[in-house]
This record gives sequence, C-alpha cells and structure tokens, in this order.
Amino acid sequence: MILGRLLGWLVILCGLIVLGRDLFAWYGDGRFAPIAIGQLWFDLDPTSLELLQPAIQRHIYPPLWDWIVQPVLLWYAFPTLLVLGALLLLLCRGRRERARARRRRR
Repeated sequence: MILGRLLGWLVILCGLIVLGRDLFAWYGDGRFAPIAIGQLWFDLDPTSLELLQPAIQRHIYPPLWDWIVQPVLLWYAFPTLLVLGALLLLLCRGRRERARARRRRR
C-alpha cells in the first residue's frame, strides 16, 4: 500500500516536472506544444524504445503495437502521468481512508 502511494506521488511529481518543461518551452517558443510520451521516452532512453516495438511484435502479439502501444505513445505526457499517479493514489489508499470514503457515501 505505502509503496503504491509513494509511486503514485512520484509519478505525479514527474507529471508536474514535464508540465513545467512544457510551460518553459511555451514561454520560449511562444506556442504551447506539450511533449508526447513517445518523444519523452525517446529523449530519456532511445534504445529501449527502439527495442520495444520488435519485442512486442515478435514475442507478444503483433497488432498490440499498432492498436494500443503506438497510440498511447502519442498521448501528451503530463496529463497521462498526472492521471496515472492519481489512479495509483486512489487504488493504494489505506484502510482508514477507504472506510472514511464509504461513510461519506452513505
């Protein structure tokens, strides 16, 4: 539980850092062009991204790359990271927090 929450906060922090990067780029260029997940991944580690496509297409399921992975790599990075972090926080909340949420619903 605590590891999931810690990971959720870390992912949210990464999303805010990417948002800050996008805002600084907007300030410098004069146009808002948020970075996509695929471009961010390529900037951080290009070889792992280049190895992912053949690994998925040869060893898992070839249409998985075209139908799921490739469109996800085109999503904007900061909202995706923020939503993923929030989902992790929501799914990994403690027992007291879940009980409190149930009491509020009644």
